[in-house]
Parts: sequence; C-alpha cells; structure tokens
Amino acid sequence: MTDRRTQLAAQRDVALVDLVDRLLAGGVVIVGDVTLSLADIDLVHLSLQLVVGSVPTLAGEAATEAGDDLRLRAV
Repeated sequence: MTDRRTQLAAQRDVALVDLVDRLLAGGVVIVGDVTLSLADIDLVHLSLQLVVGSVPTLAGEAATEAGDDLRLRAV
C-alpha cells in the first residue's frame, strides 16, 4: 500500500515552472474585494481585477473579440 501511495504522489508532483507555464498559456483572471474599516466605518473599498497571461494568449483573445488582427507595439 505504501508503494502505491508513493507512486500516486510521484505522478501528482508538478514543477512550479510547469504550473506557471500552464497558467500563462491559458490565462487567469483574479477578482477580489478589499475593505478597510475602522469602528465599523468603511474607510476604503478596493475592487480588484487582475488578468494574468502570456502576450500571445492575451493578444489572440483580444483579436478574436475585436474580429481583427491586433499588433502589439512598444509605447
């Protein structure tokens, strides 16, 4: 039984670089809200939206939505 668990654990090991590569290839959207309050009075409310992806992935998605080929250029 221990050998079986070791084999399963070895199959599930994923290198960090492989995980980051998969995330960038597909793109990730992270959404969250942060509220800073003092004595039950909301002082600051932040609504955060973060898009993480590789340039070819994001440019391809933007071109698909716009219906044309977008070119990235340096600013």
